[in-house]
Amino acid sequence: MLAGHSYGELPALCFSGVFPEDQLVDLSIQRAQSILNSVEGGDPGSMLAASATHERLQPIIAKVEGCYPVNFNAPTQCVIAGSTEAINKLLEVLKQEGISAKKLEVACAFHSPLLAKSKGLYADVLKDVPFQEMQIPVWSNTTANVYPSNPSDIKERLTDHLVQPVRFVEQMQAMYNDGARIFIEVGPGKVLTGLAKSCLEKDQLTLYVEDSSRNKFTHLLCMLAQYLGTGRSFNIEKLFDGRFVQLVDINQPELYKKSPAIWRVNGQAAHPTTGSLPANGALPIINPIPMNNFTNHNTQAPAPEGLSTAERMLQEYLNSMKLMIQAQRDVMLSFMGQNPQVNPMPVYNTPMPAPAPERTIPVQAVQQERTVAVAATAVAVKAAPTRDIKALLLQVVSDKTGYPQEMLGMEMDLEADLSIDSIKRVEIIGTLRSELGTLANGNTNEDMVMEQLAAIKTLSGLVSWLTEFSGTEATTAPEKNGTAAETTSTPQAKSALSLEDLQNGILNIVSEKTGYPKEMLGLDLDLEADLSIDSIKRMEIIADLKNKIGFGENLEQADDVMEKLAAIKTLRGLASWISEMSGDTTETKTK
Repeated sequence: MLAGHSYGELPALCFSGVFPEDQLVDLSIQRAQSILNSVEGGDPGSMLAASATHERLQPIIAKVEGCYPVNFNAPTQCVIAGSTEAINKLLEVLKQEGISAKKLEVACAFHSPLLAKSKGLYADVLKDVPFQEMQIPVWSNTTANVYPSNPSDIKERLTDHLVQPVRFVEQMQAMYNDGARIFIEVGPGKVLTGLAKSCLEKDQLTLYVEDSSRNKFTHLLCMLAQYLGTGRSFNIEKLFDGRFVQLVDINQPELYKKSPAIWRVNGQAAHPTTGSLPANGALPIINPIPMNNFTNHNTQAPAPEGLSTAERMLQEYLNSMKLMIQAQRDVMLSFMGQNPQVNPMPVYNTPMPAPAPERTIPVQAVQQERTVAVAATAVAVKAAPTRDIKALLLQVVSDKTGYPQEMLGMEMDLEADLSIDSIKRVEIIGTLRSELGTLANGNTNEDMVMEQLAAIKTLSGLVSWLTEFSGTEATTAPEKNGTAAETTSTPQAKSALSLEDLQNGILNIVSEKTGYPKEMLGLDLDLEADLSIDSIKRMEIIADLKNKIGFGENLEQADDVMEKLAAIKTLRGLASWISEMSGDTTETKTK
């Protein structure tokens, strides 16, 4: 036998064979639409649940006009529907009477006379739907009895159900009296299971197929096992429809013996299923790993005293993080049976800044000629040591990032190509500050310096910024005629190459970088699609061209080099661009 609560009667009739399954969804939608379309006057009504017997609630409900008991769910629970105003008034009355009540969040006042129009609307929907006789008896909420067998009477009972109360208590008791002892709730939860227990409280067995607090499939199998435990059976093969299964013969266990090569693995160790652990197998760690003196020999030097408080705190923090990473490396290498001292981790120790040499100018008499003083100053300046900022920067970046210097291009993006974030950028600047001395001129505060650093995108931009803030030029030369003359550090311009020579040089370098034979390379091949040359490899090719053919000594200062390179698609275009840039450079030097 079958039964449903409120809407549940419609799926129960479908399961009993009254109408096919492909019509259930459409009839469900039409039922809900008929109920919503029956609302008149703009007030859909409301509902509340009261915890009391029907006998106690009946005189109280009679005092409030427009309220109707619509769901008798349990002997001590009743749901009341009515207009919104009437339900609010009844809620206050129930509180005064000391009866627990709670307003329900519903779309309208279901199963009440307020929805009388829904019966006719749903009857128009069902009149064209062919109904069949029930294959399994279905019990009705409206009459607490079995549905009639005539299809037209079934439609009448189904439409009348929309405006009549749900007599669930009487229905459960009538089904028990008719012989029902096992009640299985099919649906998302176990609410009806609890209501059925409160309605009967006898020797019945109540089961439910889904429990949201447990694994749903495991719970279903446990419920079916409980059902089998009652002595009844069902078609177990239905559980395996559409699944790959293999019948196990329990009389031949040797057929299913596991392979001796299987290991059991947990969070601590691994052991074979058969036999013992090999003598050379990894055993669990039972003694602490002794720490070596690796990190002690590579202790970072303390931050220089000349730095500001914020800079010193940042330097100490970075040193602490580096030592912690070194200690973790020691532990992992010791765990794997290696000695960290064999291949020590490369660490760039920040050297203590050497005191700046004093620029001494000999005291001369006032009457001495001006040219002598100027010459002395030039000699002192010439004696001061100069640093190659570009070479120093490449060395520091190589140490901090792990990239070899030959792979570093001056136009590489600090974040996109080299993964240098803001912390590592400050660490690089701190090292350069120690090497070059102060990097901030007297008119720039620390906040302005940090903003300028954040705006720098490439290594060439960083070189320009360092050159400006260090206050040093690339090279100084002696005076001529009493005046200091500045000269550039770039080598003398080489003779411009022809376009054909450039193309041959590019083909040779691309062949070396990509591994393609030179005869397979065409000048019109796409750099990315055909040759898989990304932005980093493109910069490597440009760097080799600079070294081998002397192209573009001043390209580090061009901000738009990367944009121009990204726009070039073929080797022919690259050769043309290099030829054009070389011609511009030569012309500039000639002028």
